[in-house]
Amino acid sequence: MPTLGVSKQILLSLLCASAMAVATPYSKPVPGPFHGFVVGIIDGDTVKVLNRSRYHMIRLAYIDAPELDQKHGPESMRCLQRLIYRKTVFVRPLYYDRYERLVAQIDIEKVNANILMVKLGCAWHLYRYSQSDLWQDYHNEAKAAKKGLWKDHRPIKPSTYRRRHSRYY
Repeated sequence: MPTLGVSKQILLSLLCASAMAVATPYSKPVPGPFHGFVVGIIDGDTVKVLNRSRYHMIRLAYIDAPELDQKHGPESMRCLQRLIYRKTVFVRPLYYDRYERLVAQIDIEKVNANILMVKLGCAWHLYRYSQSDLWQDYHNEAKAAKKGLWKDHRPIKPSTYRRRHSRYY
């Protein structure tokens, strides 16, 4: 096996050090799937899960729920609360977001809670992230059946709401 010369080793060390210096705080290693207990519901798409004496702030992947101070926000939070609060869940992590929340899919009794939020009309499906036609079908079915937030003729997307209210930026 060939060995690197001292100058190449120094260069490699410098490259590694500079890469670590520009790494973002949310680029930490993503844990593998785990079971946890839901100890808090923050809003309609963020929960706090306890696993082995460690708390994880988890953002449900592929959905966007109304903000708490937005119309349907409290209802969306209650919807998620009824589904998973104080229950053991299976968390399938994907990555950390810029707020250092673990973005994940959450299963309750082998049923995907993220999908349930969409099916119940408690959250929007974010197709640009999931690329799932099936999830989009669930979204469209909830909308056609006027479930949850779809009871309104034209509910405001959370992303639009956040842009209009500067406190979110």
